[in-house]
This record gives sequence, C-alpha cells and structure tokens, in this order.
Amino acid sequence: MKISKNLLAGVAVTTVAAGSIIGIGAASAHGGFGNGDNVASEVAQKFNLNEEEVKQFFEDKHQERETEMEAKRSERLQALVEAGTITADQKTALEAKSEEMHTLRESFRDQDLTREQMHDKMKEARDSFKTWANEQGIDLEAIRPEGRQMRHGQ
Repeated sequence: MKISKNLLAGVAVTTVAAGSIIGIGAASAHGGFGNGDNVASEVAQKFNLNEEEVKQFFEDKHQERETEMEAKRSERLQALVEAGTITADQKTALEAKSEEMHTLRESFRDQDLTREQMHDKMKEARDSFKTWANEQGIDLEAIRPEGRQMRHGQ
C-alpha cells in the first residue's frame, strides 16, 4: 500500500502536535516558549507544510484544550456549591476572576519576557489572586482539586 507524502506528513504533524500541545501550554506558562510560534515554524519546515496552517492548528488545539478545562472547572465549582463549600456568588466571582487571570497569562505570552521575568509576573499574579480570594472569603485550600499540590512560591 502506497502512502502519500501529504498523508504521512499530516499524520506526523497530528502526532507531534497532540503530544506537544500540553507541553507547549506548560512551557508557555513557565516561560519556556513565547507563544508556540517557534515550534509551529519548526514543524512546518521539518514536514514541508504551510507555516500559517500549522500555527492555526496549534492555536485551534490550544483553544479546544482551554474550552475543555473551563468546562471542567465550572463543573468542579458547581459541585463545590452543591457541597456547601462555596456560595453561588463565590462561584460566579471565581469564574470571572479565572477569565481575568487567563487573559493576563495570555498577555504574558505576547511579551518578550525572560524566564525569570515570566516567573516574577506569574508569582505576582498568584499573590494577587490569593489576596483577592481572601477578600472574597474563599478558602483556596478547600477548593483546590484533590491531589493537586501547590507549586513553589504559591
């Protein structure tokens, strides 16, 4: 059976992208990549693909993951409301604050920051979030997903 070059390249890109999306997101969050464009460019060059299409693929996958995470976060918060851990108003406030924090993190990706600068900005954002949560009467320890540890500096 003869496999076309485009099909093989598509499968390779899909495989690499699927395995890399989580890593890119994590690296972006920790200052490892500015915005994933370098990886998309490298994949496009390696497999002789259209760079803009590869970038769009990565962006689409990133958006899908964000949407899935938001749905899971909302479900988890609703369960906390039902358990009496937080109020419905606190849930609404947390969802709004989560969107605000997401926008802030995305803005960091668009800046040309060193790893240390990114770390400092993320720590400042976490500290700000903790202060906000305390002001809202939200116990962050009580709402943290099971098994999730605080990262250093949190």
